[in-house]
Amino acid sequence: MAAGWARSATYEGPHWDDARRERGDTALRVDVGFERIFDPEIDEILPLDRLRDGPLASVNWATPASGIQIRQGVEGLERLWADLVGRYDAARKVDEDPGAMEGEVRIALTRHRARERWLRDEKLAQAKAANAGRLPCQVCGFDFFEVYGEPGRDYAQVHHFKPLSDRTRPSLTRLEDLAVLCANCHVMIHRGGGNLALEGLLKGPVPQGGNRPPGGPAGS
Repeated sequence: MAAGWARSATYEGPHWDDARRERGDTALRVDVGFERIFDPEIDEILPLDRLRDGPLASVNWATPASGIQIRQGVEGLERLWADLVGRYDAARKVDEDPGAMEGEVRIALTRHRARERWLRDEKLAQAKAANAGRLPCQVCGFDFFEVYGEPGRDYAQVHHFKPLSDRTRPSLTRLEDLAVLCANCHVMIHRGGGNLALEGLLKGPVPQGGNRPPGGPAGS
């Protein structure tokens, strides 16, 4: 029924429950700015049954705790919300100049899983040693240095075959658990919250700067 952004970091303030506030209890608070609020008494909202399909079905929408984090299906949720808002915005005058307020500083609060930078650097060093000092993508062969020159020297992204978000506890990651990828292939592998295999990912022609080796991707 509403969407917006956090405008502050969390801070301690008077409790939201009247009785507990009178006892001097406190609670964590955050300042919020809503971009759109619908009145469920008169407006259409997104019903729960629309949110229990596909990747969004994994979200516990009925949890009594606050601060639900949606790990998969965010794009789908944003499309549903945009469609809903769009039906109301369609009633605007045709000659109205469309626009949106942008540039505001917004604070996002999230839980971060630790990544070992030295392990990433070691993977890149291993790939450079095997490719005459270059870092070609293991899917398409794209080489940032070949295409961009000095700004692309020693740059590539490192992909975890087993995503850190799937781990319920800290676990060992070895160099063979990582792959060197270009940004495009890395995004496609994880698009929509998935984790596609390297093999068979590339369906079209090799992009500029790419030189895919015979037999397909080097990773597994």
